[in-house]
Amino acid sequence: MKDDFKHHLKNYIAECAKDFFYETSNVYNSDKFKIMLTQENESSDICQKLENKSGDLKGKRVLDIGCGAGGRSVAIALKGAAVIGVEPLIDGVRASRARALKYTNIRADFLIGEGEKIPFKDCLFDLVTSFCVLEHAKRIDEVMLEAYRTLKKGGFFYCELPNHLFPIEGHYETFWFPMMPKIFAQTYFRLRGRNPRGINNLIYITQKGVIKKIKQCGFKNIEDLNINYIKERIDNPELMQNINQRRIMRFIKKAGLSKIFTFLIIKFSIYPAIHLCAKKED
Repeated sequence: MKDDFKHHLKNYIAECAKDFFYETSNVYNSDKFKIMLTQENESSDICQKLENKSGDLKGKRVLDIGCGAGGRSVAIALKGAAVIGVEPLIDGVRASRARALKYTNIRADFLIGEGEKIPFKDCLFDLVTSFCVLEHAKRIDEVMLEAYRTLKKGGFFYCELPNHLFPIEGHYETFWFPMMPKIFAQTYFRLRGRNPRGINNLIYITQKGVIKKIKQCGFKNIEDLNINYIKERIDNPELMQNINQRRIMRFIKKAGLSKIFTFLIIKFSIYPAIHLCAKKED
């Protein structure tokens, strides 16, 4: 079973990476593989954020749209929730099921499907999550509407997305000029040795833009939970895992520039990821 999990995880990552990288054969040695291998054990921050907004996860019904290889889904299930993950890639579903089987007495099921058409009735879930998925959606508005439809009244929608105003493009793992027109971005990434096909399939995400779409679906009380996370790490650089980032923030703090740096980062939304939580009104 352990070998099955690794096999499906490798295939899943390779399938996701092929649109962005020409070479995907060395997946086992990639940082992404190592991170996703035990992702359920590294998700305490995520679970804490969810519980801070929606209350204790134990006993809740949770839908994870685009569950990938199941790391986040299983982490939530380990908190006592009943989780259903929907994922369009078969190796993602197989990896998720194999991951869940490593644990006893958790409620986690996974099926093939797309976020634009979720096969569940209205008002069924207490919490709907989506981790780094919406930027890949064929129709992002329809995914959000499906999240709204399947949520119970008073339920929460939590989504994590890349911020394309940040000067590092996360999928390509390289510096770029934010929000480049796609025709120029293709040439740029090709020159950087990356597969330009991936940029065509990405929806550019900004905080203001995605909040507008969430509001249009009917959600209320929309909050970017990553802002407090960023503020905390600017004030306390020792919390940063990245050594170079920690050194930079220590220098900024020592120079007495923390407040103005925080203001500029938040004002212009120049941070890597957006973590939005929204509520379906009672």
